[in-house]
Amino acid sequence: MKCPIFLLVPLLLLYSSCSQVPRQVNDAYRDNKYREVIDEGNELLKKEPTNAELVHLMGRSYAMLGKYDSSLRFLDRAISLDNHHMGWITGWSYEYLGYDYYCKGELEKAEQNLQICIDMHKTNNSVRTAQHMMQIITLSRYFEKRPKIETENIIYHFEDTVGINAQEYVKTREAAYQYINNKLPTTLPRKIDFYVWTDTNESYRLFSLPTRFSLPFVFVCNSSVKSNPGSEIALMLSYWCYGQPPEKQTRFIDEGIAACFDGNNTKEKDSLFHEACGTLKNSNFHTVLDMWQYLGKYPSELYPVAGGFVQFMLDHSSQQQFEELIKNQTIDNAKSVYGAKFDPLIGEFNKMIL
Repeated sequence: MKCPIFLLVPLLLLYSSCSQVPRQVNDAYRDNKYREVIDEGNELLKKEPTNAELVHLMGRSYAMLGKYDSSLRFLDRAISLDNHHMGWITGWSYEYLGYDYYCKGELEKAEQNLQICIDMHKTNNSVRTAQHMMQIITLSRYFEKRPKIETENIIYHFEDTVGINAQEYVKTREAAYQYINNKLPTTLPRKIDFYVWTDTNESYRLFSLPTRFSLPFVFVCNSSVKSNPGSEIALMLSYWCYGQPPEKQTRFIDEGIAACFDGNNTKEKDSLFHEACGTLKNSNFHTVLDMWQYLGKYPSELYPVAGGFVQFMLDHSSQQQFEELIKNQTIDNAKSVYGAKFDPLIGEFNKMIL
């Protein structure tokens, strides 16, 4: 269920020794602490109002918080201040302008700015990211004149509705959204574009995109008529449940969120979990922490076991503890969040497996 996070390209230049931004601001950006970047940046701008790199970084941070109008103002200002002097600031600013306009639903402006980024070719990463954004816009264009149903939080785009009960399809996804949102309270910066393919091969053929995955960064769920109701929505809401992306993500917790909230019935989940446990009992498996850290060792058992673990932690956590786990999904953070209860919880879950 892991989605290709090709859009989250690190801007390595921001951490170089020649950076014009203080280390604490760069570190905050690297750790996805965008509000901290903005707070510290505003103070720094009082002393350095023409610092193009700082203005650019604040524009990106506003974008990542879903504050697109503020982001646009800072990015335009960064381009003006940079005056092409450093190159990469201007190139990346146009890429993020394209992203902002895409999120605002202004696709023509998005395409114009992304094309400028591509044509300027200031950095390979900015061009590559702009090209991927263009791919997402092409996906949106493909579905423009096809059947759609719009609800409060989601726009469902159907490749075709022949032979499909579209209203029932939407009803089950809306129920999943409400259930997950109760567990992970979220206010999205914009509506989700939920693309529903009748022929999943077409998604590969036309866009080289798999179905049944979520790209929270661009509010896209690429699904099919046969997908389960909740997985893609769960990944979207968990990504934005703090009003910004998680500080640290791990595949184990991400897979667990998708499995826990996939909408399949409890009996089916229990069957898959016990089947995976049976396999693990006959292996060298010792603790769920191994799966959390070393994903490649247990690929077949990952989805059901991770889903069982997320459900177990949900049942044994306060709302605040669970949200803190989603915000920073590392083992070290979990130990900090649960304190003395962490090891007993892991031991209890291990007994369920072994």
